[in-house]
Amino acid sequence: AQNGGKRSNVCKAVLDPARTGKDKLSLGIHSKCGDLEYLVDCFYEHTPLDGKMADGRTALDHCVDLIISKNVVKLVAETNTVSNIKSQLEEKLFARGYRACEIIETYTTQNKEEKIFDNQSTIQEYVVFPSKKLYGRASMMGRYMKDITNWHKKTKGNDDSIDTEAMFCDHFIRGNIGKGNKAKLLYL
Repeated sequence: AQNGGKRSNVCKAVLDPARTGKDKLSLGIHSKCGDLEYLVDCFYEHTPLDGKMADGRTALDHCVDLIISKNVVKLVAETNTVSNIKSQLEEKLFARGYRACEIIETYTTQNKEEKIFDNQSTIQEYVVFPSKKLYGRASMMGRYMKDITNWHKKTKGNDDSIDTEAMFCDHFIRGNIGKGNKAKLLYL
């Protein structure tokens, strides 16, 4: 942790389900230390929530494993493609005896590129990413980080991980999800 601070023993996360075949299911998990949010783990695959992984378990099962093991207490889940995501998560979490996670559903109407651009400086200022030396390039975290660093508005590379980080900042740092996605001007 930076400046001798101690990271929180609880985490917050954002889950963005895959929309189409080219999209990735993206779960970014963060732990707070002072004013900063450390990205501590992720799930990042080309699969829907009910998609089977190599071990025969679903992607949702793997996400639930991470939520429990990282002690996630707040999770924002985008409902644009999976309307029953909260009930699916709660069913799996409760079956394993984990009731500490508040799940907040959000339906995003803002354009992805616009959302990423709006949160770019917040991501740079408040999110601490792991060193690329800690993870292999082919690992989920390696691919998650590669897509973040390679994304650019003009080239429009894979935007799922950077979109997850933008949603994290929008909700947990800027506090915008559920309050409208654009700043409102107040005229006095």
